[in-house]
Amino acid sequence: MQNFTAMGANSNDIRTVTFTKSAASGAGVVYNLGANGAALFANTTTADQSSFMCHANGGGVLFHDSATAERAVFVLDGGAGAGNFGGGVSFFDNSTSASAVFTINASTADSHDNFGTSGSVNFYDGSTVGDGFLVAEGGMVAGAAGGAISFYEFSNAGIALLVANGGQNGGLGGVISISSQASGGTARVEIFGDGTLVTNGIASVVIGSLEGDGILI
Repeated sequence: MQNFTAMGANSNDIRTVTFTKSAASGAGVVYNLGANGAALFANTTTADQSSFMCHANGGGVLFHDSATAERAVFVLDGGAGAGNFGGGVSFFDNSTSASAVFTINASTADSHDNFGTSGSVNFYDGSTVGDGFLVAEGGMVAGAAGGAISFYEFSNAGIALLVANGGQNGGLGGVISISSQASGGTARVEIFGDGTLVTNGIASVVIGSLEGDGILI
């Protein structure tokens, strides 16, 4: 198994692994994206069946154009401490997360006091989820922000399984947010405890099904 690490020496030193044209990141390859480390997929590239460990304070992956996450696995760490942001994955243009699996972890400290943020997955423009699985974990310590899954603009949740788990020990639940212009597709959404689905009561937001004992806003 191959293992690659991208991590900047400081906030001004961003190390990026870039895939262009029709490149693939490789089956079974592990990418450790540390502080200020990133991976960029453009054109018709694919994340194949790679694994991406997106660590706190800048570890992230960006998909543009018609790039696809294919069947990759993503683990996004939450941040802890002042200005320590969680790992993130963002989809733009007509890119898709396809059949990828995402574990989106909560921050590991009180987000109000320390400004640490959770891991997050964000969909913009006309990007889609496909039939992937995304789980936003709840915080495990008091005040810790739960993982976040967000749909903006004209993105589409497809036929994905989206889960927001509740927090423990005073931690906050995971959050799934669908904006007014985005489409929930026929996604199956499961929310538990104080895990939350946010639609702001907009009637135009439609999903396939809603299960669990969580919070609907």
